[in-house]
Amino acid sequence: MFERIKHLFAPKENGRPALLHSTIEPCSIELDTGGSEDDLRRIREPVYSSNISRSGIGDYAPLNLILRDARSTTVGGLIGSTHWGWLHVDLMWVHESVRRKGFGRQLLLTAEKVARSRKCRHASLETLSFQEALPFYTSLGYVQFAVLEDCPPGHRKYFLRKDLNM
Repeated sequence: MFERIKHLFAPKENGRPALLHSTIEPCSIELDTGGSEDDLRRIREPVYSSNISRSGIGDYAPLNLILRDARSTTVGGLIGSTHWGWLHVDLMWVHESVRRKGFGRQLLLTAEKVARSRKCRHASLETLSFQEALPFYTSLGYVQFAVLEDCPPGHRKYFLRKDLNM
């Protein structure tokens, strides 16, 4: 739910509230750990609208792939999106029982194919050092362009990209 952070903000000059063309009422900051979708939508939508108006491109589309076994049980998948000529993979997972059988590769290559059909020229994703997936992604043509050290503590977060026009 919400955890109220007890800091009220009001501009001050010399210890007194400042007047900027009109009186500014204090605001409170709340930590939302419950994901109140309505409030989050009210934050996202103006940013998205501004980005579209400034870039002239409003082509965001989810790209989600589900890997199912013969019993229709979900055993993996890829969650991502396409936007501004880029495929971004947020998450990819394959259950241990079907790993190392080419399904991860098929998921990623399928996402890239869909992205190309949506006129994407590039792909990006992140992986963590303890996931030991960096060699998998580089074998598929992804190139590391940045690393965030100590994220999480004692590990690394790798940022990768791929040119889809190859």
